[in-house]
Amino acid sequence: FAGGPTGHANAGSAPVVPRKEATFPSEVAGVVDNLIREYGFTFSGTDLNRFIVRAVRLREAVKFEFTKNLSAALSLLVEFGEYHGLNRESLSFLPIEHLLALANRSPAADWAAGARKLIDQNRIRYELVAAISLPDLIFSERDLEVVALQRRRPNFVTQKRVVARACRLVTNQMTTSMPDLAGAIVLIENADPGFDWLFGKGIGGLVTKFGGAASHMTIRCAEFGLPAAIGCGEQIFEGLSGAESALLDCAEQRVEPYAL
Repeated sequence: FAGGPTGHANAGSAPVVPRKEATFPSEVAGVVDNLIREYGFTFSGTDLNRFIVRAVRLREAVKFEFTKNLSAALSLLVEFGEYHGLNRESLSFLPIEHLLALANRSPAADWAAGARKLIDQNRIRYELVAAISLPDLIFSERDLEVVALQRRRPNFVTQKRVVARACRLVTNQMTTSMPDLAGAIVLIENADPGFDWLFGKGIGGLVTKFGGAASHMTIRCAEFGLPAAIGCGEQIFEGLSGAESALLDCAEQRVEPYAL
């Protein structure tokens, strides 16, 4: 896959800088080799490492191709909605089955009116569900009676430290206005490929509410050397959302509001 580990082509005629192949640290390599032999496999730790690197690259490339087509499909849905007087926010409350039912037939004359009624019903249901607070993990019935918010440990990327203004991006706001993100620590809820465009905005750091060590944005931040805290959870993320500035210290594993 040309253009780096995730298959993205390099823009313009900029020279391609070869990446140093990731390897196990010397103190780990011997342990890995011993474990492989212990379980009766014949490949080496180096072979395993190469397989992992290639698998991650191909996984990201496939995700990129899939989301590219998904994005095109969503753009067509937006055009369809605009034709019938429904904006993006309204469409988000319309079940996909309601749209797929039109794949082989034209909408009835009263389709838009029926869609608006369904959208209003689902919006009310969404607001009701959003008002219910639940724990991240439910172990017993008691967890539904007394909700304890768990403080998660984020996945930190790089060893860098950055102090900058905090900027939370809300999906339905991005369609109408976009703040200046240069140098900012950007807060987004999901660590998914739909936010790859952030890497072209010169941001100073990234914080997400959800996501893990193998999330798309974790891998991309590592590639770009961008400091990040992925998967902060509700408490940390909401605490940062109301702050004007934030501290992101990956080496010390700290992410918190900061008074400039």
